Amino acid sequence: MIILLIKTDGNWAEVFLAKNYEIIEEEKWEAGRTLAESIDKKIQLILKRAELSVSDIDGIGVFSGPGSYTGLRIGHSLANALAYALNISVIGSTGEEWQKNVFERFQLGENDHVAIPFYGAPPRITKPCK
Repeated sequence: MIILLIKTDGNWAEVFLAKNYEIIEEEKWEAGRTLAESIDKKIQLILKRAELSVSDIDGIGVFSGPGSYTGLRIGHSLANALAYALNISVIGSTGEEWQKNVFERFQLGENDHVAIPFYGAPPRITKPCK
């Protein structure tokens, strides 16, 4: 089983490939404001290094937070869109052992269908000026 793992909660982003629940490739980079344009390139890079293609992915795990609103939103949008397009499971998880939790849930046959980010705080919405 090939699982793509995505972590986009801060300035640094990470993507991992796991085969049979063991990490075989990973890429970590300072994404900052370039996350939306760089994440697909990093996923393609680790797939190429593993001699795999997007169609080989059997499931997607995503770190659900807490963290950056925009970073989590981009990571979850990508994870959910890929899972839908490939007709595969997506699982979101939080905490220090999020990857382990994702692997355990895949082994149990679980599927979130739509991973939902957890931001860790209510949104800071400013009041209208008028």
